[in-house]
Amino acid sequence: MDIVSLEDIGVNLYCPLTGKALLGDCDLMEVATVVGAWISEAADEPYILMNQDLEQAWEYYLESGSELTEEENEDASFPDIDSFLSSVKETNLFAIKYSQRDFACGPLWEVGWIVFDATKAIESEDYDSPA
Repeated sequence: MDIVSLEDIGVNLYCPLTGKALLGDCDLMEVATVVGAWISEAADEPYILMNQDLEQAWEYYLESGSELTEEENEDASFPDIDSFLSSVKETNLFAIKYSQRDFACGPLWEVGWIVFDATKAIESEDYDSPA
């Protein structure tokens, strides 16, 4: 699967297939083209996983112990999402990896991955076919 990386996007991220907002007050489950999503704070548990082949690949990945070792990452309990998504050979799927920065009681930095199924764009009510 191809992964497109976008850095420091703020809150502006839209589905490249339908134009629907992906961050903020939206619900990713309402975006028909989204089939998977992870955030760095809970990388071991997908926020959404709605593609059977992707779900099976994820389960196999976790069972095979493909997570980073402690020497490779100080927090070895989190899987390497980049490695996992790169290993998926579904041609109709692609991912956006984004990072966003904010400030609360100190600087916050979040990384997330959203997986899209390009074939679902045409089935989506949000898709406007070219005239």
